[in-house]
Amino acid sequence: MKYLSSCFKLVVFILIILSFNSCKQKGCNDKSALNYSIAANENDGSCIYCTTTISQNGTNTVYLIDPNTSSVYYNDTVAIFYLTQTTFFHNFHECGNDSTYLYLRIKNLLNQGENFFFNFDGFSLCGFVRTSTTYVTLSPNQITDEILFDTEKYSQCSITGSSPMIIISGRINYQ
Repeated sequence: MKYLSSCFKLVVFILIILSFNSCKQKGCNDKSALNYSIAANENDGSCIYCTTTISQNGTNTVYLIDPNTSSVYYNDTVAIFYLTQTTFFHNFHECGNDSTYLYLRIKNLLNQGENFFFNFDGFSLCGFVRTSTTYVTLSPNQITDEILFDTEKYSQCSITGSSPMIIISGRINYQ
């Protein structure tokens, strides 16, 4: 009987040890990972994280020459428009949509202030339009902060090459 009692205790002890070992659930236990498992209590190295690749797709520079014959700046370059296109690619769709952004900066080349009133339209692959008029006031020899145009729906567009056409239309008022 004593032998049976000892065997029983040994079996119970082994079952307890096995039950503790079986509680170790391997998986991804990092809450910031895409494949986080609440049941995982031991990280097995399988965690998947979001990464974003940033690609500058192109740049264009346009020199604005004053075409007004009655202006003191007639035929002078009065401003420079810098247009940069950047695309953000995500490694998984759960991390966000791939998106393309256009950044427009304007540099005033004059020793006096300028007010720019313009609309921004893109054709061909881009198909984006800035429907409201943008107003920019520049002090002498100042460059604007970047004006952002989100073209998320048109991540395949390109501002370089022969197909796309971008029109910036408006007027300048000298201060």
